[in-house]
Amino acid sequence: MAFTSVANNPANTLLPYYPSLSNQLTELYAQCDPTNGNYFVATGRDLVTFLAVPAANAPTYNAANTYTVGQVVNLSGTAYIAVASVPLATPPPNATYWAVYAGPSTVTVYSAPDQCTGRTANVVDYPVPVFDTTTESVEFLVLPSSVFTQTNGQVQFQASSNLVYVYVRSL
Repeated sequence: MAFTSVANNPANTLLPYYPSLSNQLTELYAQCDPTNGNYFVATGRDLVTFLAVPAANAPTYNAANTYTVGQVVNLSGTAYIAVASVPLATPPPNATYWAVYAGPSTVTVYSAPDQCTGRTANVVDYPVPVFDTTTESVEFLVLPSSVFTQTNGQVQFQASSNLVYVYVRSL
């Protein structure tokens, strides 16, 4: 019986980010990219922690920036999420590009397809609670042989907004 490798969806490598929480989360902690997705390479038994920061922590809208789907900004005390690619100098409110952000943020973890049965075990739109410095988070244990590990060792996921962060710890 011949096996065919399954191509992985393109994704962004996680880079260390958000150093203000480094005293709590010390290995790999990065902001999720809601447009392109992210991945990490499974190294053994990995504990993946997803959390969301409060909408009040979203950056202030800047007319000199373009924004992509899923990016949250604050303007005059209200949080807005981009629902389409936002051109320069197009501030919220503007129903073509922005919606009031009400949350919750969600995360999708993509599984490796099972070629024998065609099954997948995706975790789709799993709600991520707003970060509370004590206990608020969503955790997944990922093994190199788990349904979430692609053929090249990547574990791929995508968040619904830029307010979701991930921490990966090898156990």
